[in-house]
Amino acid sequence: MSSAIEQKASLLKGLMSSLMSSDNDARTHAENSLKTEWVATQPQTLLGSLAFLVHQDTEPQARAFASVLLRRIAFQSAPGAEYKEDERTVWSIVGPAVQQAVKNELLGSLNDESDKGARHKLCDTIADISNGIDEGEWPELLPTLYGCAQNSNPLLRESAYRIFAWCSHLLTGQSVETINTAFIGAFQDADATVRLAALKAAVAYISEADDKQRSAVSAMVPQMLSVLEPLL
Repeated sequence: MSSAIEQKASLLKGLMSSLMSSDNDARTHAENSLKTEWVATQPQTLLGSLAFLVHQDTEPQARAFASVLLRRIAFQSAPGAEYKEDERTVWSIVGPAVQQAVKNELLGSLNDESDKGARHKLCDTIADISNGIDEGEWPELLPTLYGCAQNSNPLLRESAYRIFAWCSHLLTGQSVETINTAFIGAFQDADATVRLAALKAAVAYISEADDKQRSAVSAMVPQMLSVLEPLL
């Protein structure tokens, strides 16, 4: 990211502090400023700055809140969209370069985030963006998730399956062998949070799969049940 984005991100972080304020007047003023001075006039800078904060800020609370704001703003109606028929969103008008920069920062954060709470917010944001764009517009996402699923860090492994649970469309076009490989090992993971995240992702996949795909992955059922047993 450029130094200009870093400077804008610093200004935006100050506004974010007011957005989290317990003072109603300060929070209302900050909400108005966000809408009129950022969303309406500089959406490219806004999304780029939020993504920068998600990945680069030193405070976990700021990184988490930046994820929440990015998810909340990206797919709201674009400035000037006055009619229901106008389906433009903030994301759609910022252009491919900003979109790619945001996606790069999010995937960088997926690899680097060490705070569990901020990581969960990040995963939710990645899932929302994946669900909000057309298939094929984020080709780096699936390989990155596969890499996370095989990582030695359980936080990354859990994150992969957490995103898969909300983005089952990423898996529905994959081969049965790929699906079995992705899940069977995860059901036996040493970390209970990974096992549970994998179970939720598998249920989401099966819910979206067609009859042929469901039949092909039926071998996973005993392993899925083994994850449930300690919880009963």
